[in-house]
Amino acid sequence: MRKNKIIDSFVDLSSVDYKELLLLDIKRAFQEDIVDTNSFPSFKEGSMNESILLIHDLGESPNELKLMAEYVGRLGYNIYVCRLPGHGSNTTYLSKFSFIDWYESLKYGYFLLKNISTSITIIGKGVGAYLGILLSMYNKVDRLNILLPELRESNLKIKNQILRPLYFIKHSFANLDFHEETEQTTYKVFPKRIINEGNKLINFLIKNIHRYNKLTPITLHLYQSKNVHYFYNIQDLHKKLYESDIKIDKFNMDLLNKFKVIKDDK
Repeated sequence: MRKNKIIDSFVDLSSVDYKELLLLDIKRAFQEDIVDTNSFPSFKEGSMNESILLIHDLGESPNELKLMAEYVGRLGYNIYVCRLPGHGSNTTYLSKFSFIDWYESLKYGYFLLKNISTSITIIGKGVGAYLGILLSMYNKVDRLNILLPELRESNLKIKNQILRPLYFIKHSFANLDFHEETEQTTYKVFPKRIINEGNKLINFLIKNIHRYNKLTPITLHLYQSKNVHYFYNIQDLHKKLYESDIKIDKFNMDLLNKFKVIKDDK
């Protein structure tokens, strides 16, 4: 874990063999006592010269995007599914890392794909989407597909203001999007510190969104999440995105439900 580190572009790993990069990323998982194979980062080489980097949400693991990775992999893309530090094991590890550690962990998958292909598209969900935006600020990306929680309720800010004092009282918060069928690879609770790290990430993006390369288009899909209330500045970030000069296309991808990437409560 590196505290107070200035965020910058990744250290150049273009000279490292792609198999070694995957091995280094897998070793990180072993160091956090991960045993479920669905929680390990994964790579699948495709027939095309184009690649997709997938980044899961807070409290999730690579298993969250497994079915989507299999689908786009069958289309011929090179696929790398990242694992954020602290995820896929237990909350003891989750509490040890900052959002900067999450960001830096993406360098293995990023350079693996960069070293074998000519273009990289990012697919990120929730916190994974915000990390995708951060990655695109400091490193070359060809397209960004982001899945963001929909801000439907007009009283969202009021709810956030009620929740914020709880940060000083409670030590953990329930994962309101938790589903029993993924309990082996998903956390039921979030330590207070990790909620704070998510808010720090969002605040950093709000202050630095001007750094985003406006030549990198964003495709946006909105989904419902109960955890959205834990992130008190999320409305400001979404507003910043919509008001910026970044080209944002909206889409409705029914396949997301099919692949269980989102689980809206109807």
